[in-house]
Amino acid sequence: MTTVKCAAVLCDLDGTLIDSGHAVDAAWTRFAEEIGRDPDEILAMCHGVRTIEVMERLDLGTPAEQTALEVESWLIDAGSVPIPGAVEFLKSLPEDAWAVVTSSMAPTAASRFEFTELTKPRHIVSATDVARGKPDPAGFLLGAQLLGVEASDCVVFEDAAPGIDAGNAAGAQTVGLLTTNPYEVMAHSDFVVPDMASVHVVEAIQVGQSAWELTLELDTVR
Repeated sequence: MTTVKCAAVLCDLDGTLIDSGHAVDAAWTRFAEEIGRDPDEILAMCHGVRTIEVMERLDLGTPAEQTALEVESWLIDAGSVPIPGAVEFLKSLPEDAWAVVTSSMAPTAASRFEFTELTKPRHIVSATDVARGKPDPAGFLLGAQLLGVEASDCVVFEDAAPGIDAGNAAGAQTVGLLTTNPYEVMAHSDFVVPDMASVHVVEAIQVGQSAWELTLELDTVR
């Protein structure tokens, strides 16, 4: 058991709080077939990266944001379910001590909370809230700012390498989940856990208006 202290928690969404892997793969496979590209090629570049940036890389000759919104519309209410432990973990956090930082666009991110038991956060930093997505730290820096804390006082939970890179670059403590990728891919996290069922809030002390000292316990795999 590893003890971690922080002022706030910043969570990725897909693969961290929500098991949307099948829906995401199906949407990108459908898109690849529609544009006549190899689905494996598209899938290799999309996980943990903003949809709009995938479109910019593909340079399809259509507005990237418009095409990204179309693909993400296929993911809304797509049968996603919470990652084990995610519902309980979010319920145990003070509502002003956590935020979601996602590569999804705002409508897709919002739908994740409408169609599951997950507690809706006060703050969601989505793909269109920052100029550059993960591995750039902008999303996590904005998430910390919205919570009124320094990124270095936050713990970031992520399931993909670009997200861990972003968390590390922001100066946060990083926790990699093995829900999507093997240990080798997540080994540059500060800590690695199987899923959110391995994370527990053991103490939350309010030290000021919307200011907290959180103590987390992690059942780490190293």
